[in-house]
Amino acid sequence: MEGLERRATKRAVLALTAALTLVVTAAMVSENAVALRVVGLGASDGGWSVRDIILVTAAAALLLAGPLLVALAGTPLVDAAARGLPLAAVATAGAVVARYLSYDPYYAPTLRRMSDGGILPAWWIVLVAGLALAAAVWSRREPRPSLSLAGIAMFLAGPTIFIAGGGH
Repeated sequence: MEGLERRATKRAVLALTAALTLVVTAAMVSENAVALRVVGLGASDGGWSVRDIILVTAAAALLLAGPLLVALAGTPLVDAAARGLPLAAVATAGAVVARYLSYDPYYAPTLRRMSDGGILPAWWIVLVAGLALAAAVWSRREPRPSLSLAGIAMFLAGPTIFIAGGGH
C-alpha cells in the first residue's frame, strides 16, 4: 500500500507542476500577444478583463508555488517535482519578461509599456528571469538545488508580474 500512496503522491506533484506551467504559460502568451501587438489593447474601464484574471491567477500561483518547491526539494518527491520543472521555470521567465514589455491598458489608446517609467528596473526583470532559467538548465543534473532556486525565482516572479504596471 505504501508504494501505491507514493506513486499517487508523485502523480499529484506532477499534476500540480503541469497546472502551474499551464497557468503561467497562459499569462506569458497573453502578455506576449499584447507586447507584440497581436491583440489590440482597449482602454481600461476599471473592471476585470480576461487578461487581468490570467495575470492575477499566474501571479498568485507563482507566489504559492515558490515555497512549495523549496519544501519539496528536501523530500523524497524531489525527482517528481524536478521532472516538470524545466517547462515551469522557462514559462516563469517568459511571463516575467513578457509582462515587463507589454502595454499598460491604463494608457490606451497610446501605447506605453510597463517598462516605461515603471517601478521595476530592468535589472530586476533580468535577475528574476535569469534565476528561473538557471533553475531550468540545472534541473536535470542537480534537482534539489534547482528546485530551491526555481522556488525562489517563482516566489519573486509572482509579485513582479503583479506590480509591473505600478509607478508610471
